[in-house]
Amino acid sequence: MINVGIRSNAQQLSRAWQRREQAIAPEMRAATAKATAAIYQESRKNLKEMIYDKPIPNRMETQIERKRKADSDGRRFSARKNFLNSRTMSETREGKKPAWHRSGNLRRSERMRIASAYLGVIFNDSGYAAARHDMKCRYPAPWRTRAIQTMGSQARQFYREGIVRAMRAGIIPGA
Repeated sequence: MINVGIRSNAQQLSRAWQRREQAIAPEMRAATAKATAAIYQESRKNLKEMIYDKPIPNRMETQIERKRKADSDGRRFSARKNFLNSRTMSETREGKKPAWHRSGNLRRSERMRIASAYLGVIFNDSGYAAARHDMKCRYPAPWRTRAIQTMGSQARQFYREGIVRAMRAGIIPGA
């Protein structure tokens, strides 16, 4: 009699773990999709704040900034173009133009994809995105790193909830 009860308990446990095993992959896939989407949205928000919400300096301001940097580094600075009117010492029309044209390519190139049940990838196809993000350019903006720091705890919470739902699948029928 005892032998039958033990076998019955073992079979019940075995079935419960099989249900959990079947439930874990879809739960983790859903958690990965939620976490990746949340970090992606935060990344896009940071990209906008750190890059696209900043005003574009004019050519004269850029030249002044380059001269100041060269002076502080002990280097000589020679302007490519003179943006000061020699007679009035005021900015020329050319110096008031924006230093560059904002194309929006960095923002358009930011993408996300779900690689597996446990891996979501956020990437940028733009050729200069890595330099901007990794602080290897004149105007660095680590937007994705900041997004991961901000949303990391929320992403972990998505995974915790998914694991709890998968574990309950083996205990509570229909959960």
